Amino acid sequence: MPDDSIAIMLGQRKLYMTNDIPYTFRQNSDFLYLTGFQEPDALLVLRKFDKNNTKFYLYVPERNEHNELWNGPSCGPERAVEIFGADEAFPANNDHLRNVNQMMKSTSKAFIDSNFTQLVERHRLIKSPSEIQVMQHAADISAQAYIEIMRELKNRKGDGEHGLTNHFRYECTRRGAQRLGYPPVVACGSRANTIHYISNDLPLNDGELVLMDAGCEYGGYNSDITRSFPVSGKFSSGQRKVYEALLDVQRKCINLSVIGSSFSKIQEYTVKSLTQCCKELGLPLGKQGIWRYYPHAIGHWLGMDIHDTVSVREVPLRAGMVITIEPGLYIPDAPDIPVR
Repeated sequence: MPDDSIAIMLGQRKLYMTNDIPYTFRQNSDFLYLTGFQEPDALLVLRKFDKNNTKFYLYVPERNEHNELWNGPSCGPERAVEIFGADEAFPANNDHLRNVNQMMKSTSKAFIDSNFTQLVERHRLIKSPSEIQVMQHAADISAQAYIEIMRELKNRKGDGEHGLTNHFRYECTRRGAQRLGYPPVVACGSRANTIHYISNDLPLNDGELVLMDAGCEYGGYNSDITRSFPVSGKFSSGQRKVYEALLDVQRKCINLSVIGSSFSKIQEYTVKSLTQCCKELGLPLGKQGIWRYYPHAIGHWLGMDIHDTVSVREVPLRAGMVITIEPGLYIPDAPDIPVR
């Protein structure tokens, strides 16, 4: 931020499913990153006077005895300074918000919402060792949930896709996860060709693979894991060939994920490798080429959001960045596809 500037960011509002039934609250990731404040309807103001003088102001809902009876204790402006390190804290009411408007008019540069988000996401892109430790724990929780599902699948396949969805949620939350990081994909057979299939309401059939794309959120940070495994517990010879070919590409892509590389370089390698895989597997490429079977990019940033720091596009990889590596082959049930 330049001297004589101000940055303003709204926290997440409280949202309702119906008249008086709220959705589970999740704070805006940028707001949480900057403040640590976990209540709805708050406002952050950063005022930079010069390089030696920056002020952090929080505007938060006032404490209310009736509200606390129903929803539990709240912070209030009185404790926001002590708990969250604000220089000053004020009630989030019209009188004080008018002061923010006056403050904004008196500065030479104002960063609001999307402009401020771009500044914050540049910082969020590089994770600290502590952040990486939390993300590792989130990944460990999700990985253990996958292991439990695979171990018990033979005895629980009658539960269908919906049952696996709930089993994954249970295994994650009992290990300390706050929630799932995104609606999970649990897709059996040809339904796995729908990239974001989230209905998860049909049976699991012997002889088919089930694709799961799921991850938990722990401590405000997310994990993202996709795996395919046989409902019966055993791959057919054709399924194993596809699985092993794709696994080999994934491992090589991970080895390419080094400082100085980039998504575009890894994607270029992925396209070439998967094209060769399709030729070796006897899959017709036709006019669409590899995009018939691989219709997405190799991965994305990961952090407080599943698709993290979306304002940051193509940049060289640096230490502290966290990415996903997700090559895939989505083979349709079509007349020109060999049956194996």
